[in-house]
Amino acid sequence: MEKIVFLGKGNNALSMFIEITLVKYNGNVEITIVKNQDFDSDIPFLPNGVVARELMFGEYDFPKLKQYNIGVNLPVTKRKVYEFFLANGSVNYDLYRKLISTDSAIATSVKMGNGVVINPGVVLAPFSYLGNLVTINRNVSVGHHTLIGDFTTLHPGANVAGHCKIGKGVTIGMGANVVDGVSIGENSVIGAGSLVIKDIPANVVAYGFPAKKIRTIIA
Repeated sequence: MEKIVFLGKGNNALSMFIEITLVKYNGNVEITIVKNQDFDSDIPFLPNGVVARELMFGEYDFPKLKQYNIGVNLPVTKRKVYEFFLANGSVNYDLYRKLISTDSAIATSVKMGNGVVINPGVVLAPFSYLGNLVTINRNVSVGHHTLIGDFTTLHPGANVAGHCKIGKGVTIGMGANVVDGVSIGENSVIGAGSLVIKDIPANVVAYGFPAKKIRTIIA
């Protein structure tokens, strides 16, 4: 019986991650959700017969095993959840496990950090690199020699070409396209359907065809 613990208050992303887990382990998995927020159940979908135990962080004894993942999708939330459980449960990067859909195409030369989530239909080209706690949603493609920083999320249908550098905590919206060699700075948000043809600085919202800076993100 495989054991996996999802950290943080979940949402639709959590149900999606649970579905990947059940397929990966043929349903032979024990799921626990440990929250750092309110206790109200917020799992919008669980397959019939599947039970997910929900606890607050004070009710859970954190074993030092590689069995954790984060059950949320947005980079800023992932970072906050990670920092909370690092401080309150000593759950560091080394204790996170990868969650990779069996319906994905990943080159053998791809390297990735811990806690990565890869959904069905994803294509990762040779020599690409994913940092820790990166989420790659359905039908995303990542080109060769592209670097994606920690906590970043690529939403469904996004395409990132080769030799790109995507900073930590970036959000790339649904159906967005990033052309070869472009860099996107930390914490920036690329709007859905945008075409990114030149570098985007850190801490901005950018969208359009082609994408341009719309406003600065103020922490």
